[in-house]
Amino acid sequence: MDVQWLFHAPYNPQAAGMIERYNSLLKQGLRVSKHPPTMRDWASRLWDVLRVLNERPRKGGPAPVEALLHRTAAPIQLQVTTSETLLKPGYGRNGNILLPAPTCLKAGERQQWTWPWQVKSPHCR
Repeated sequence: MDVQWLFHAPYNPQAAGMIERYNSLLKQGLRVSKHPPTMRDWASRLWDVLRVLNERPRKGGPAPVEALLHRTAAPIQLQVTTSETLLKPGYGRNGNILLPAPTCLKAGERQQWTWPWQVKSPHCR
């Protein structure tokens, strides 16, 4: 793996913009988590936030976890349902998340998806 070292002026937050941005994303992720962390379990919540940050795709390149493992992260199976369930999103028979979607979505198009999800639907071909 190609690691590029970047140096900056110490004790100057403006010079460490990327680091400060990542630290703010970590803090924000901990703040908005489903269950705010207590002193007892904040370390496990931190690992959850780190996993989410490392799995997000980068513009023009792979996600950090993809670059490290040389493969994509395990996709989340999504089942796209018809408009009948538009007002009732929930879970399917196999634990799939049922999403209301008026049109068929193509799997693997990163221009449309934020995460590398995989769409499964009997209606889409």
